[in-house]
Amino acid sequence: MVEEAEDDLARISEARDELRTLPEIHPDEPTIVVAGYPNVGKSSFVNDVTNARGETASYPFTTRGIGLGHFERDRIRYQIVDTPGLLDRPPEERNDIESQAVSALEHLADCVLFLVDASLDCGYPVDVQLELRDAVEKQFADVPVLTVCNKADRSRNVEADHYMSVAEGENVDAVLDAAVEAVGYEPELPFDG
Repeated sequence: MVEEAEDDLARISEARDELRTLPEIHPDEPTIVVAGYPNVGKSSFVNDVTNARGETASYPFTTRGIGLGHFERDRIRYQIVDTPGLLDRPPEERNDIESQAVSALEHLADCVLFLVDASLDCGYPVDVQLELRDAVEKQFADVPVLTVCNKADRSRNVEADHYMSVAEGENVDAVLDAAVEAVGYEPELPFDG
């Protein structure tokens, strides 16, 4: 019987191994999703403010899946999701990685930090980056979306809610504070009395 089920058992083993690689996301924890075009500094930001260690490099599409990190504020644990670069194209044309990012936005986000690179080092024009930001704001109208100009040490030539430079450590904590404030999470306390 084992020999007859050998192929099925091998598939189950492969599925188990694949499931082990997925991040453990807690839907009851307040969640900040970091989104934007490839190479705008999403992974660098998440690595800087959490215990996550996603791969970073100076070329696009380094992040190949959703990354997850955590930080604490006022004894509340927040999870921050590092999405792969979102491309401005219809859902039916998105690849699996892009679909994961959109799913994270739809089902997890209590706040979205949309990173924009005004220095153009990312390889995408600012107007195209802002079009994608506008589409994200429209699709997720009930979630606060904060526009953050990263690499602000190189250029601030874009209207944004916040300016930071992860590489220079400029305003990173202020951006994280703004995201926490936008989430507005109030823990449920047990009734005392």
